[in-house]
Amino acid sequence: MNYPHNPTGATVDFYFYRELLKTLRFSNMLIVGDCAHMHPGNPDAAGPLQVKNAVHRVLELHSFAVSLGIPGLGFAVGNKNVISILKNLMIVHGFTHNAYNLHLALACLDHADEIYKIRMEELRKRRETLVEGLKRLNWHLRSGRLVPFVWAKPPFRSTSPAIARRLFIKAGIRVTPGSDFGENGEGWIRMALNGDERKISESIERLSQHSRLWQRKFRPDTQAI
Repeated sequence: MNYPHNPTGATVDFYFYRELLKTLRFSNMLIVGDCAHMHPGNPDAAGPLQVKNAVHRVLELHSFAVSLGIPGLGFAVGNKNVISILKNLMIVHGFTHNAYNLHLALACLDHADEIYKIRMEELRKRRETLVEGLKRLNWHLRSGRLVPFVWAKPPFRSTSPAIARRLFIKAGIRVTPGSDFGENGEGWIRMALNGDERKISESIERLSQHSRLWQRKFRPDTQAI
């Protein structure tokens, strides 16, 4: 399982995991939670290990690359036998950690609450800048608070690869076609929040300048930009 979900951004709460474990209590199954987008400083984060006595049937995988920006490093918690197997596999495949990144990750865990607040505030500002700009252009939007991307659908009909191609060629904006993530993503594109607010505002301005080349009826509100 993967929550907060990539690529949709969907989230679940503690009761979802409690009901899931209750349903599978007589099954010989291991539940693996891919928690890459679960920030260690989030006080409201929900994971399967929060359920009582779940440690024997659950493994959580966490990534420092996504939550803290430290590449190639993460950790696993849960069933000790599975963790032992993972450790042996990493030894066999020659995986070694970078000592600097390890010390950096430990320091980040000591200040996880502060880092989480700073990161969420940055994402909030970037998301609001992007969402408000696209709404002025009549785009349809879906976004999650905990994930660094926004799903967007333009007010004209086109395939998602064609939308991405037009954005790149005409406006110099690089996005990911929704169809890359499955058939339900067709017609949508996924826009990352990696750039700062200035870059996002510049992208919205370029998009508004080229929107009339794609559709006949709609005219962007240039004064709002």
